[in-house]
Amino acid sequence: MVGFRRLRGWPLVRARLPRVLFIAGVLACAAWTGGFVIWLNNLPLAPEGRDIRTDGIVVLTGGAHRIELGVGLLAGGAADRLLISGVNQQIEDETLRSVIGISKDLFSCCIDLGRVAQNTRENAIEAADWARRKDYKSLRIVTAYDHMPRSLVEFRRTMPGAEFFAHPVSPETWDGISRPGYGGLAMEYTKYWIALIRYRFTPPPPITAAPDLSEIDQ
Repeated sequence: MVGFRRLRGWPLVRARLPRVLFIAGVLACAAWTGGFVIWLNNLPLAPEGRDIRTDGIVVLTGGAHRIELGVGLLAGGAADRLLISGVNQQIEDETLRSVIGISKDLFSCCIDLGRVAQNTRENAIEAADWARRKDYKSLRIVTAYDHMPRSLVEFRRTMPGAEFFAHPVSPETWDGISRPGYGGLAMEYTKYWIALIRYRFTPPPPITAAPDLSEIDQ
């Protein structure tokens, strides 16, 4: 009769580890997929508080029609002032104004350009500094609808206590806009979770009058 030696200690762990890792991977994929479906079904398409007038409007550059939508809201009296955050430093003010078709009066009186931010976290920091200097307590955020959940997480982390209203660029707010592909949506969902974890477990970033965002530990 052949006897079998029972594994103990590290040999037992090593023997079972592949199975444990496989099960953990399957569960993680199932959780990610389920969360992704829920996130997709809850993407904001319609503006929040459409008739509520806020202190300021913040447009996050990087996608089509965002600036045009934000300028239209400003011209319609949705807020006192507009910040366009993340403007390329190589673009001159007049070039931006003429390309978008902003009137000279509106551009000179009520629009500020932020040229430091290079990503969503930095957009929130740039906007927080702008809002603090203006003593603004409520902001309408304009960005793509799939980018909005992550943007709001970053803004709430940077400006706790402020009030935010989402005004997404979506099929409901801009005619003819194309929907992003599933690959891009999956990447945005993953970034959203990274931002959410940072929001839950790290303190807000420091806000200075002239932030050097490249040196801020986030």
